[in-house]
Amino acid sequence: MQWSEPHIDSIITTPQVKNHSVTYHDGYLYCFGGYDGRRNHMTLTLYSIFRKKWIRPRPISGTAPPGRNGHTATLVGDGGRIMIIGGWLGSGPLAASDVHVLDISNGVEELRWMNAPTVRGTPPGPCNMHSADYVEGQKEIYVFRGGNGREYLNDLHALHVDTYTWRYVDTTGEVPEIRANHSSAVLNETGELFIFGGWNGDKRLNDLHILNTKTSVWTRPDVGGILPHPRIGNCRYVHYLLQLMFFRFHLTLLFFDFPAHA
Repeated sequence: MQWSEPHIDSIITTPQVKNHSVTYHDGYLYCFGGYDGRRNHMTLTLYSIFRKKWIRPRPISGTAPPGRNGHTATLVGDGGRIMIIGGWLGSGPLAASDVHVLDISNGVEELRWMNAPTVRGTPPGPCNMHSADYVEGQKEIYVFRGGNGREYLNDLHALHVDTYTWRYVDTTGEVPEIRANHSSAVLNETGELFIFGGWNGDKRLNDLHILNTKTSVWTRPDVGGILPHPRIGNCRYVHYLLQLMFFRFHLTLLFFDFPAHA
């Protein structure tokens, strides 16, 4: 396995932001928002994997969400929508709790910000440095809240992607401790949600927890091999950097280590 740096032939420079979101669909990476050290951004930039270049999409119809960082951007199962949830807007101690939808069903030439959906049920509240994963069998996005801007949390909520209805997910078992800036992934073949690492307010974590979304029971597997170092913010969308290879109850996780930053 070897890293290589592609030659990027772009008029647009690579976005210089952090705490943004990157979502893959149909040969493109959708990079939204983020913080550049001075302000939050509300820009959507695309990277074409096949052409190896950054592109600015044509004027997008609709009203874009306010600039933010620490949000999530989740591709739902039909491949036609990316749902933006929460993040910090840059003012006040608490994060946002809003939901925005980008319609990508007509391709990159006809992107559209949909009108803000009418949300039902009880929203989770402010969400920042959380995780949001689409569970195909449930048609829901599972949000492990992470933080709200003031404290670290471990509550779990689900948003139905067709009815835009929130529900609190009451779980049992070995519930993960409070954390933010963790990683997550869903294995749709089994309906399992994986939570790894993060920051609990005192230290970095490297524990692994698995939620059976059908029974709402958490387990903490006995993982063999060499554990990854405790870490935070390692990858918001670990579907591409975290490979889950399983046989019965044996699980191997592949991470890439980078120099630690405070």
